[in-house]
Amino acid sequence: MNLQLVIKHRVGVRMERLGADERPRFRMLSDHWEAALATLGDLSRTLDKAGVAHFVSDGTLLGLIRDAGFIPGDNDIDVKLPLEALTPDLVATLACAGFVPFRQIFVQNRLVNVGVSRDSFHIDIAGLYCEDGTAFYDQPMLHSTGCFRNGFLTYGFPHTGRERFTVGGVRLWRPSAPERILGAFYGPGWRVHVTHWDHFFSPPGLVRATGAPEFLRRVAGRWTEAQGAGDGPPPMPPADPMPPLEIKERRGWRNRIPWF
Repeated sequence: MNLQLVIKHRVGVRMERLGADERPRFRMLSDHWEAALATLGDLSRTLDKAGVAHFVSDGTLLGLIRDAGFIPGDNDIDVKLPLEALTPDLVATLACAGFVPFRQIFVQNRLVNVGVSRDSFHIDIAGLYCEDGTAFYDQPMLHSTGCFRNGFLTYGFPHTGRERFTVGGVRLWRPSAPERILGAFYGPGWRVHVTHWDHFFSPPGLVRATGAPEFLRRVAGRWTEAQGAGDGPPPMPPADPMPPLEIKERRGWRNRIPWF
């Protein structure tokens, strides 16, 4: 698999979130799986009523397909929907249904990811865009270690639509051919349980990295290490100084929807 590296010195990655004293605390899904599944079902019905196509994805899809439940230790529900549907109006609709927004992530002033909370469960909603039968989504690297700044990763997987399925009496949406998608994203060993998974960096599904040279150098190093021996990405040019990640924390967001 090839990894495309795109040099872009100003990618405009921005996160806005509630202050630390206002952010919710979350329950583990597997410890309260029936309640978590009911919350997911309510979200799906809300999106259906709003006319927004969506499906479960990532670790949530993996757990529901492989284990008929949630992966032990997983603390967020993953949902994908069309990027063009991820709008302030949709955020407001979710808030009115009790799904409280606590985080928004932007790339070049485009909303690409929203974190919402209901019943003390974290739901991660990401926007997809499709090209020639492949769905893509952008994942800014915003974790506190600062390993990745001034850039974002793009993941891709085959997409041929969605289909209904039922888990624990709850009707949900999943991508068509889910086993094929799980193999593309997690690799051929997706049925095997692992003790650790870096949800920010998943080489099997990684197709592109965009950002400043230093960001790309670090991504290329990790990607090459994950691939083992063989040809890796091309060498990167000298690093440029990286501006600090812009994170805005505001108070009272719960009472101001939409936020922007």
